[in-house]
Amino acid sequence: PCTAVNFLCLAGHEPWSNECGCGCKPVEQTDAPIMACPQLVKLCPDGSTVKADPKNNCKIPACPCDIPKDWTVISNTTCDTIRFLCKVGFEPWSNECGCGCKPVPTTDAPVMVCPQLVKLCPDGSTVKADPTNNCKIPACPCDIPKDWTVISNTTCDTIRFLCKVDFEPWSNECGCGCKPVEQTDAPIVVCPQLVKLCPDGSTVKADPTNNCKIPACPCDIPKDWTVVSNTTCDVIRFLCKVGFEPWSNECGCGCKPVPTTDAPVMVCPQLVKLCPDGSTVKADPKNN
Repeated sequence: PCTAVNFLCLAGHEPWSNECGCGCKPVEQTDAPIMACPQLVKLCPDGSTVKADPKNNCKIPACPCDIPKDWTVISNTTCDTIRFLCKVGFEPWSNECGCGCKPVPTTDAPVMVCPQLVKLCPDGSTVKADPTNNCKIPACPCDIPKDWTVISNTTCDTIRFLCKVDFEPWSNECGCGCKPVEQTDAPIVVCPQLVKLCPDGSTVKADPTNNCKIPACPCDIPKDWTVVSNTTCDVIRFLCKVGFEPWSNECGCGCKPVPTTDAPVMVCPQLVKLCPDGSTVKADPKNN
């Protein structure tokens, strides 16, 4: 009896059972209309497309993993947990087939027109705004002239340095250092006759190449002058011995001989002071 047996039917057949017995019969064909899906299309890595399947509730099937020959494959399984870089001219790709690098597509789209933005580089060359990179101005090439010295390529924000005479500091994205002072043929400024007397008796005049500023005196301190300090004159006190007097300028501070004078001696009235011991003192013509 059919209630006591188990059986399977071949493909294209289905079980039947009634009072006459049981067995397999061909699956009935139906002319029911197929489900109409929206126009959903998925672009596959090889350039082909797959459409929504009306026989599978309009689900879009997976793409065939036919990866183009000029694409590189980094991984087929671990794309969610790895990081990688592509070489110049390539860009990353990732889909159900894996991940890797593919050539950057070329385009014939019109190039953006940038304003005339130009940056002057240390070597005298210029770089212009890049229309393929949102008009950004690229960095200068680090072609540092031979007569420039480089102090650092990385720590310019945290160091201090001095340049020798006839050199001046430079700093840019390539580093920092010293470069020769540029010579100019511009007409020299005519300054008023400003003269400064220096401790050694020499004089310095206003500098027409430096906005008529008067330069510092040369620190040629006379041999008979003593130097107490070259740096801390604003915060120290000192006394000079008899016959010497203080001096202070940009070279430091100390003591120097009291200058003698050949001026005629003042003639004082005959003022006399009687002292306790019976002696007398007269008015001093050298001391007013």
